[in-house]
Amino acid sequence: MLNKLWGLSWQSQTKSTMQMLEDASIEYEFVDVEDTSSPKMAQIIALTGEKELPQLFIKGVSHVGKQQIREHIRK
Repeated sequence: MLNKLWGLSWQSQTKSTMQMLEDASIEYEFVDVEDTSSPKMAQIIALTGEKELPQLFIKGVSHVGKQQIREHIRK
């Protein structure tokens, strides 16, 4: 399963997370939530119960928010 990063393309947290993943040579597919009231946002909330973005899924495990994603990359 390909890693998936869900976020808002215009959000600075998402942009810096994308750069962090690229710097770590982690391949991922980006899913633009587009808006906090979009159906895609409803999907991500249904999956994790969290509204915070970005969210990264690696092998079905979610990492919510820039800090959790950073911690995962450091491992």
